[in-house]
Amino acid sequence: MTRPTSHPLEHILAVSVVVPARNEARLIGRCLTAIRATVDHLRTTAAIAIDVDVTVVLDDCSDPTATIASAYDVRVVTVGYGAVGASRHAGVTAALRPDPRGLPRQKRLLWEFAHEPAPGHPHIYGANLGIRASTYLALGGFAPVATGEDRALVHVARDHGDGIVATDQAPVLTSARRHARAPHGFADWIHDRQGGML
Repeated sequence: MTRPTSHPLEHILAVSVVVPARNEARLIGRCLTAIRATVDHLRTTAAIAIDVDVTVVLDDCSDPTATIASAYDVRVVTVGYGAVGASRHAGVTAALRPDPRGLPRQKRLLWEFAHEPAPGHPHIYGANLGIRASTYLALGGFAPVATGEDRALVHVARDHGDGIVATDQAPVLTSARRHARAPHGFADWIHDRQGGML
């Protein structure tokens, strides 16, 4: 009896390519063109759909690398580390921002447009919500509601005068499923925008 073989990519929904660059104007175009050709080949030959995004990290560049990179469909991150390890880390961090993984790139850009991370942002999601235990107990915990318990708890804490910190420094990855388990949650947000165009 032989065991069925599975496709080596069947469990991969997305691939992120990170390219650190410092004054690479002479070669960055050829690099990104080669990546684009590889992605095009993957999309036409793979048995399953795989979303691929590319992040270019401009590390203390003083040449036209940024101008050349901006002509491609890539995410551009600008840093001033002067160290390839730190640049790679910045690129991976940007690539793994809390976005709906598994969404087509166009849908993900729509999400990012509506959820630009910044200190003091208004977004509340239970996936990366933390609260002090004593505060949680004093507020009575999560309300027994079908949806929105995370937002309700934060609103109660704010009304109670507790300190609230909304930061962009604690990103998490969360599900991109379209079938909601809780009504009016993130899955519904994705489902409602399936036909959305940026």
